Amino acid sequence: MMRLKRSLALGAVAMSIAALAGVLTASSASAVGPGVFVIPAGATAAFTGATFGACNSLTWGFQLDPPVGAQQDQFTKPAGCFSTTAPDVTIGASAAPRTLRVYLTDNTCSITYYSDGTSNPPPPTDHVIVTPTGANAWELRFADAGGFCERKFVPLTTFTGFNFKVDLTITFPVVFPSGGAFAVGDQSATGVGANVYFWGAQWSKNNSLSAGAAPPSFKGFEDGNAAPKCGDTWTTDPGDSSNPPAAVPDFMAVIVSSNVTKSGRQISGDVKHIVIVKTNPGYAPDPGHPGTGTEVFQVC
Repeated sequence: MMRLKRSLALGAVAMSIAALAGVLTASSASAVGPGVFVIPAGATAAFTGATFGACNSLTWGFQLDPPVGAQQDQFTKPAGCFSTTAPDVTIGASAAPRTLRVYLTDNTCSITYYSDGTSNPPPPTDHVIVTPTGANAWELRFADAGGFCERKFVPLTTFTGFNFKVDLTITFPVVFPSGGAFAVGDQSATGVGANVYFWGAQWSKNNSLSAGAAPPSFKGFEDGNAAPKCGDTWTTDPGDSSNPPAAVPDFMAVIVSSNVTKSGRQISGDVKHIVIVKTNPGYAPDPGHPGTGTEVFQVC
């Protein structure tokens, strides 16, 4: 394929959690397979740190499906043995989920290599290492074992040099409910696809916590921390005296707690994780109308 020029230093994208109404970094579970990713409805994808380190003329881009799955070239490095960087790229939010894969075209050898390990024309002669670098963040590196326009598979699992590398982060905009946040137990929020019970009279029975059962008077909403972050704590009052919101959004940030205790009238807990939940119909601020949903991302 291409001859590596030299090894380049690599920096992972820093993960951050924004405040209320900010952008929250989502879970790495949105990758549906090695080198294939899902951008959920309402989410964005950002490519940063794109760097070339090979002699051939190379073009990087991505395929997004829908709308058409067509290759979308983003930057071309001319032929020549030098290293260079490419501009950052952001894919805007969509009303429907989309799948994404990244590609690198060797214009000198007329071969396109995809992040899922395939190539056009086949068979795959290059390979890609996809490395999680944070919550819903990955580093993708395209490389070979050296040589020029190789046509053999190289089953490497690690390398320090690369022909092209780029960092991908998928983010999801959400808002906590006004005045606080709902919570679920850490042994109930088990990952993407988990059904969660974030509000209701049976909260303590429907949520399992690693530190032990929560007090029955906690119904799922805390009003002592309006913009919680991982590592924070929260406080609240029992039942609907915690002032739960009148309605919940379709996608909502929810606290994952490992420990909920009661001292006198005050209930308190920890923020082990924050997840995004797709809420089900039926919620009302009365504990007799449970709030349930499906975990779709882990923020932190």
